[in-house]
Amino acid sequence: MVKVEDQCIGGHAATYEVPTYEVLRSSDAVQLASSLYLQREIGERILFAAFDDRLNSAARAEGLTLIDLS
Repeated sequence: MVKVEDQCIGGHAATYEVPTYEVLRSSDAVQLASSLYLQREIGERILFAAFDDRLNSAARAEGLTLIDLS
């Protein structure tokens, strides 16, 4: 786990424990972070879809519900 401190979210300081995965491309990391943020904010499970296996593995590890695109 990597500890990340964020001073930018809504003007409030927050600390997150971020798991270390295989390296994700920056655009994949943004997609994952956005999905996790949305799921947390609406308080419901959201569906996640990606063609990248590493991104799907990270999303699954974070508890997102994956859509089978095959």
